[in-house]
This record gives sequence, structure tokens and C-alpha cells, in this order.
Amino acid sequence: MKKQVKLNSKKPEKPNPVKSIFAAEYCTGKTLMAVTVLKMFEMILVTIFGLFLGIFAPLSVFLGAEDPLPEAIRAGVVWLISSALYIVGFFALMLGNSKIALIIQCVASVGTLITYSSYQELYADDPNFMGPTLLYMPCIFITLFTLAIMLAINMPKWLDKRQKTLNEKAPSILGDDNEKE
Repeated sequence: MKKQVKLNSKKPEKPNPVKSIFAAEYCTGKTLMAVTVLKMFEMILVTIFGLFLGIFAPLSVFLGAEDPLPEAIRAGVVWLISSALYIVGFFALMLGNSKIALIIQCVASVGTLITYSSYQELYADDPNFMGPTLLYMPCIFITLFTLAIMLAINMPKWLDKRQKTLNEKAPSILGDDNEKE
């Protein structure tokens, strides 16, 4: 007679995949809602100020001027590069790399500040006009949203890791019985 072998009918558990690009797999409850809302606001800001105004506004400044100054060209090129970095950082954030996204968007923020100082020097003669600051300065808020998302996602992991290291071996007031003097 042959032996009958019973197979285990339980299927191995698979981790739940992320159902949306807005959801973070390690967030739960209110944190998940906050991260989702922040990512949606960031998507709106990146679409308006990074993609639409960040690409078309510098090009219109280039094409609209009869003979653009080299300073204006440099400021526009830095504006284009920083807008592209905001878009790349946003895609990195949506793929789940919040730390890399924050680094990329911090570099883009530096580019935004360089653009701001370039336009301030360019329009220093006219005290009533500061250049197109309303078109690129709101991009700083994109970086702040990314910082908030990164903290909301990673802070629970960092706190758990810190708690585990503190709980590994707590010092005893009475002393260890295992210590030999």
C-alpha cells in the first residue's frame, strides 16, 4: 500500500500590495489619510508650478523678449532646471522613495532661490517690479510638503527602532546576578 501524504492547503500569506500611488505601505489610520492628502496637494502644486508654469513661463520669457539679457537667460535656465527637478522629485516620492525625493527637491529649492536672486538683480532698477516671483517662489511649498510626507512616513519607523534599541538591555539598579567580580 502507498502512503497518503496530506498536503498543507494553506497558501503562504502575501504582503498587501499598495493599492494606490498615494498610499504608503507603512502608514495606517490617520497617518495614511494625512499622507494621501499631502500627496494630492503636492501633485496639484507640481502640476501648476513645476510643470505648467515651470516650463511655459521661462520659455515665454525667452521668446517674448526681443533681445534677452544674458542674466535673464541664466535665470530662465536655472528656473527650467529647478522645475524639472521638482517633477523628478515628485515621481521619486510617488514611487516610495521619500528621502531621495526630499534631497532632489531641496536641490530644486536652492535653484529656486538662485532664480529669485537673479531676477532681483535683473530688476533692481525698478523698485515696483520684482520679476515673475509669483510664478516660481510657491515651489518652495512643494519641498515643505515633501518634508512633511517624509516625516509622516518615516517617523514611526524611527521611533520604533529607537525604542527597540533602548529596550534591548535596560540597566539594572540592583546589579546583574550574572556578573562575576
